[in-house]
Amino acid sequence: MDKIPSKRPHNKQAQEPSLISQLFPTEFGFAESAGQSKTLIIMLIIFIVLFGGFALFLMKMANAI
Repeated sequence: MDKIPSKRPHNKQAQEPSLISQLFPTEFGFAESAGQSKTLIIMLIIFIVLFGGFALFLMKMANAI
């Protein structure tokens, strides 16, 4: 009988998390999930545009521009 190859990697060493993921675990997790989710990317773009527009509006009202 032939052995069915497992889908797990045969890497015997445990992979250690990178320095970035150790320093900023929440941000790193968000960046990973944003890379896999179209909805999250769209929501992020909309938030950035709305926040930028609101900031410009406030600066305009304060006569800073």
